[in-house]
Amino acid sequence: MGALRRESTWIVCACALGFALPAMAGEDAEGARVAATRYAALVEEASTLLGASAPASPSRSATPILNELNTLAGPSREGDLSQLTRYLERPDGDQSVHGTSHFLIHYDPSGSDAPTNEAYVLAAAEACERAWKVYHQEQGWPHPWPDDGAGDDDRIDVYIRDLGWGVYGYALHEERARSGRLSGFMVVDNDYAGFDPIEPLQALQTTLAHEYHHLVQFRFGYDPEASWFMEQLATMEEGAVYPDIRLRERLLPAHFENPHRRFDLCNGTAEYATWLWPQYLADRWGWGLVIDAWFEWEETGIPMLEAIGQALGNRGSSLDEALVEWATWNVFLGARDDGDHYQSVSPDVGGMIPEGALNHFPVDRWHPQPMRQPECYGVNYVELRPQGGSADNHVSLHLDLCRDVAAVRLVIWRGMSDVDVRAPSLAEWATGVEVAGWHTVKRAWLVLVNGPDAQASCDYALSVATSYRTADVDPEDRLGAQLKLRGQPNPFEPFTVITFELPAPQEMTLTVHDAEGRIVRTLLDGAVSAGSHGVYWNGDSHDGVRMAAGIYYARMRTPLGTRQLRLVRIR
Repeated sequence: MGALRRESTWIVCACALGFALPAMAGEDAEGARVAATRYAALVEEASTLLGASAPASPSRSATPILNELNTLAGPSREGDLSQLTRYLERPDGDQSVHGTSHFLIHYDPSGSDAPTNEAYVLAAAEACERAWKVYHQEQGWPHPWPDDGAGDDDRIDVYIRDLGWGVYGYALHEERARSGRLSGFMVVDNDYAGFDPIEPLQALQTTLAHEYHHLVQFRFGYDPEASWFMEQLATMEEGAVYPDIRLRERLLPAHFENPHRRFDLCNGTAEYATWLWPQYLADRWGWGLVIDAWFEWEETGIPMLEAIGQALGNRGSSLDEALVEWATWNVFLGARDDGDHYQSVSPDVGGMIPEGALNHFPVDRWHPQPMRQPECYGVNYVELRPQGGSADNHVSLHLDLCRDVAAVRLVIWRGMSDVDVRAPSLAEWATGVEVAGWHTVKRAWLVLVNGPDAQASCDYALSVATSYRTADVDPEDRLGAQLKLRGQPNPFEPFTVITFELPAPQEMTLTVHDAEGRIVRTLLDGAVSAGSHGVYWNGDSHDGVRMAAGIYYARMRTPLGTRQLRLVRIR
């Protein structure tokens, strides 16, 4: 593969705009126009982040912006970059140098770029060597290519500079004329003052862990097409090097709140928040798979996502299977800690945000909101909970699905040690999936994954109906009845289950009356699906007052008629 991989078509998803760039070689007029537009947007974005008008809160990294800009910039465009020159070129000037086994820390001991103190320089050196040990000795990543002495010798160069308030830091690739390979250098801020919510030294440490992994990635080459995975992986590695600094977890809400977006999206936020994808790959398959994907990308020139698919295929899996498993794995964030699922979230971070939370049934053809439908590689989570006050112990689910859906999983959670993941086929979802013991379920999730080949977001329809079933009811008698109303136990204390059967969906009311005919409690009022149902009555009135022992009546009214049941509450 060429060092800048210009032979391939670039699908650029970095830096907010995210549209397709045509091949750089042999650009036609339209391709040149798109490239020029992209270039101008990058100049503006970089100038904003790194200039005097930096945003109120810093970005994670300037690496994807500066590296793409450096790749697109040519001799005719140098005039546009005057204010960015110091960021696109290796720093120089009179500096002090602190050397370690593998790194040279360059800094100016005085002036506006001076670090806080000598301890700051030593902390940077320690962070670099710690990242080196994790990446190369523990995880098995190959070393970056040497820079042919560009920073005095072949050790990795780190420059401490005042980066203002726009970014945490960046790594920039350089093509070595002698070998045609890519090396690079890192630049970090000189004090990280005001980079809340973490301490300056912690910001320095996590930034160096993040940016050094970009230098490791440059060893395989550089292409904006892969920038989404570059940032996911570097963000995830922050926690591998510094597990006690939980900065990356503060990014998770951007993913939790938008799981319907494609996970290879780059918009300045998503590529950092979806670090859970490489975390899953490494936890599930080991670091060898992630590293093999980079080698596959380097050697074949295929897009990064295809390279990951190739690495999975070499292990008997596939991108489709991994995507579905990852989406299901995400359900357990914060909900389970058994060693098999990632328990990442800190107490102030919630879990996946469902597209719908359904706890009142029946539901007829529920659809996700148009702007929340899962995109290509996107996921919808629909949470289901047993209906309050209902004794129904059986649920039936039907889905009308899109053509390109990869799979749907049903996660049934009865407790921390009782979780069942069901994998019905798409055909089974169309005909109906049944779940017994619904009254014992605390929460359930539908996990609907739109496939990698999907051409559009997926609109689907979910229907859910519950019913009450007992082993001693004759199915023929139950189905043949027009209306039935029962109570068990009866007499009762402290509660009874009032069961009824409907031959067809219809509006109905179920009320409880005292011996003088006054309504004590309304248990149901609305549409109910066909079949058997059960409703708890705990002997309370509508305002929560415990009713006295005595005679009560449950009365069911439907378009087909009325049924009444005598109930006896005992002390």
